[in-house]
Amino acid sequence: MNKIKGAAKEVLASAIQVQTSSKDSPALATKSLYGLNPESIARELTDKNLKDWSMFDFYSKTMLEIALNIPIPYLDNWHAGIVKEKYIQKVSKLAEENFCVKYDGAELRKPILFSGNEKCISGEFSFEGDRVSAEGYFYATHGKMKPADIQGVLVRIRGSSVGIYIKDFLGFPSTEAALFQNWTSCEIYASDELEEAMNIDRVKFRETHPAFLELRNEFHRQLRDFFKRVLNELYKQRRDERKSEREKELISEITNVTNTNISTVSKKVALEVKKSWSYDKKESRKSVSRSYSPAQVLKMVSEVAKPILPKPLFEELIAEINKLLLK
Repeated sequence: MNKIKGAAKEVLASAIQVQTSSKDSPALATKSLYGLNPESIARELTDKNLKDWSMFDFYSKTMLEIALNIPIPYLDNWHAGIVKEKYIQKVSKLAEENFCVKYDGAELRKPILFSGNEKCISGEFSFEGDRVSAEGYFYATHGKMKPADIQGVLVRIRGSSVGIYIKDFLGFPSTEAALFQNWTSCEIYASDELEEAMNIDRVKFRETHPAFLELRNEFHRQLRDFFKRVLNELYKQRRDERKSEREKELISEITNVTNTNISTVSKKVALEVKKSWSYDKKESRKSVSRSYSPAQVLKMVSEVAKPILPKPLFEELIAEINKLLLK
């Protein structure tokens, strides 16, 4: 190790430390992909607790970065719940035409993996322009994209990436669909014409190049359309689901209160109350989430009690209700 210099020394050192750190202090050990096959790596990358690749040791992080950048196949079932979409099959086929690379004896695969749960949507990106053409996909999940390293858009030319994922989606306005930008991952396989738009370091684009501008403008147009789908199919749908769940909880609470506090006095009244508060009734769902101020509660109670209770009982009831409101 003494004769090894630079980043290579850090990579090798982290690989050696994997075997000791996990034994000596399992709780503090850095996550590692050392010695794992593609199937095991896939499990690590879909770990719900994995926020980003910085949670891996330097050896593993370097391996993932290399695998992301070079033209190699995807992991098996990387597209999970969107496997039937033709554009996903097309993207997978583009990757299959590339070559096999091994890293310390382990075969590398693109470290892009989507869980495909029911709270996700995808869409196709396809463009045939005057100066450039491209194929790709949009993918969004309800909540922040994990790991964060695959949030944004990754542009590929001849299968190799131009840098890493671009978090601002090629300069998409940060104030537009800001929430959904954190939920989204995209890949674009651009034609060879875009190569002329790359900087000399080949990790960024010359943003004034005509081919880049043409691709960016079309990408932003289609991205806006995709974000509209995210709003309607992910955000609003999940919001409505949470609202429905809350309504069921509140109606259940009414049933419990009725059984505990009213049924012991009058089973007849308790039955009527439970019948009136049913999730199947639209008016019940609409009313159950209402909030009332102390003034509104006192007004409702007084309007109901005043005509039917003698003055002493009315006074006692209002006093007790007022005490409860002050708690």
